[in-house]
Amino acid sequence: MTTTRDIAGWIGVLKVKVQAMQAEMVRLEKLAANHRINFERERDRAGQLVDELLQMTATAMHAEAEKKRLEGEIAALRSRSLWQQLVG
Repeated sequence: MTTTRDIAGWIGVLKVKVQAMQAEMVRLEKLAANHRINFERERDRAGQLVDELLQMTATAMHAEAEKKRLEGEIAALRSRSLWQQLVG
């Protein structure tokens, strides 16, 4: 037979367990908040790196186009005879 004292003892045990779980929940919420801050910082950093990569790609493409244009000019100059180059 369960006595009032046994029930009170179980209630006390359960209260302690609930308090421990609440403390663990607070700890996990803080941990989750820190993870969220780290995630957002890394997401912003990744976005900046993507922007940088796109800018560098555009610069490289422009440089490649300019290189081809200059190569074309050099090829055109080389194909002209010396006389044509001197006369104009």
